[in-house]
Amino acid sequence: MTEKKIKQHYVPRFYLKKFALHKKSGEYSIRCYNKEQDKWYNSNISQIAMERYFYEKRDPPEIENYFSHLEGLHATVYHKIIKDKSVQLLTMYDKFKMCHYIMTQNERTRSARVRNKQVVELIYKLGEKEGNLPPFDSLNEEYKKWLLESRGAVGQINIMFNPIEMEDGMVHDPSEVVIKMTQLGWILLRNNLKQEFYTSDHPIYVYNPPIKGKNLIRGYSMESYTAKGVEIFFPLTPRLCLVLFDKEISDYKKFKLTRWVLQDELDWINTQIIAMAHRTVFTKNNDFQFVRECVEVIDMEEWKLTREKIKNDIYERDRKEIEILKNKLINAIEWEERANIYWQLSEKHKMLFWGYAEELIIFEDTPKEEYYKQPCPHYLEKR
Repeated sequence: MTEKKIKQHYVPRFYLKKFALHKKSGEYSIRCYNKEQDKWYNSNISQIAMERYFYEKRDPPEIENYFSHLEGLHATVYHKIIKDKSVQLLTMYDKFKMCHYIMTQNERTRSARVRNKQVVELIYKLGEKEGNLPPFDSLNEEYKKWLLESRGAVGQINIMFNPIEMEDGMVHDPSEVVIKMTQLGWILLRNNLKQEFYTSDHPIYVYNPPIKGKNLIRGYSMESYTAKGVEIFFPLTPRLCLVLFDKEISDYKKFKLTRWVLQDELDWINTQIIAMAHRTVFTKNNDFQFVRECVEVIDMEEWKLTREKIKNDIYERDRKEIEILKNKLINAIEWEERANIYWQLSEKHKMLFWGYAEELIIFEDTPKEEYYKQPCPHYLEKR
């Protein structure tokens, strides 16, 4: 197997090139910020947003080769939008390709793998609870690591390419979701401000605002791509960001197909991109001050030491209400009822809940990003 196939990317290099500097040698160097280690450095794009054998170790690598094929299709519409600086001339097939790109990009990263690993752990613990499996904590650590990683990878592929049963009980093909995405509103944000659009090792942000009476766990599942009020942000270059949005509810419906981004809006988008990154944020101009300000809301070492205390303090404060909700959750039968309880736990007890997990791991470790993603008013509400 070649070195190229050993290093399997989950963010395509044709995309990373737009955030990199083209050297005389023909190589592309990109500026990186590791938000866990608080350090920045330059790297060749071949060395980032990838892992050894991330999808498979087979030879030939079928999944990696298929992604290479898809990237060829996705790149054509990506470059078309950048060249035109507009979405006005896109055909329906162009929109289908771009939506497919957005969906697969959002589901193929290490951040998405972490999410799927938590779901695998949840499913295992459900089996453990029913007496069908040995206790999860009794498993050998190496086996536990292999189980979560391998099943998490399978989950990623199934979500992207195989028909799945969604929360509403219906079986949906991913292509059907993509077709629905093409019907969303489209707008291209242009940036003439000093600060650029950032990107990361997870460059898509799916924003599902709170909708009264809606039981969606925000940002999770195929339903999130076309949910009521959805807004999907995809920085295409440091100066362009594509936004897909609900034509009925989103405030973006007020605007034309192309408009200049405002500073508050830019800051909000960049904050979400930083929060969604698994580890690394990328920028072309080497300005990471804004990134550091976001990450430093909670110092990494302090966060490790105080996380349990914070969770325990909140639990003690809200113990009675949380216990009532947890008991309701145990007795809930219908999905809609359960989803509504998840929603209450998510909205009222943010520090104790991560939307990708369910009741059995509500009080397990929560990613640092969830702590510094502060609830904020929608950036367009002021206008």
